[in-house]
Amino acid sequence: GFAFLDTGVFVTGVNVSSSVSPEPRQTCEDRYANITVEYYYEPNSFVAKLNVNDTVNCDQCKKNEISNLKECENLNITISHSSCDSPNKTLTLEVPPDRGNFDLEDCTQKEKANTSICVRVEEKKNFTCDKSKIKYRLQCDNRTPSKDMQFEWEGFV
Repeated sequence: GFAFLDTGVFVTGVNVSSSVSPEPRQTCEDRYANITVEYYYEPNSFVAKLNVNDTVNCDQCKKNEISNLKECENLNITISHSSCDSPNKTLTLEVPPDRGNFDLEDCTQKEKANTSICVRVEEKKNFTCDKSKIKYRLQCDNRTPSKDMQFEWEGFV
């Protein structure tokens, strides 16, 4: 006797459904949780540049930049993108003070002027920014930067 194996067996009338749940998409709040902002001064206003790889959506954004910001302005923007879901990311912009509010003063003592340097940031005008959020960094050559409003270096030749 011979036996034949039919490899083309078809079954009709049976419905098999396979339901695979799609992976949930990341929220925009999570996707942009660590977004940073750089501020640039243009004549009479600031521009905030969002440091993010995607071109995001927000009311005031144009190519990840928000223009015409005033010094010390606080502005909430809502960030979204087609690659992520709600809730969207709310980012608070805290515009820095105009650099015209500050001077860099020489505080070097005359008798030490040949071998030392001292510079100090002086506030020329009052401004409404939260001064506790302003960070100063003064550095000369490869010295450790000062995180105060004054930098001194003595004993160099």
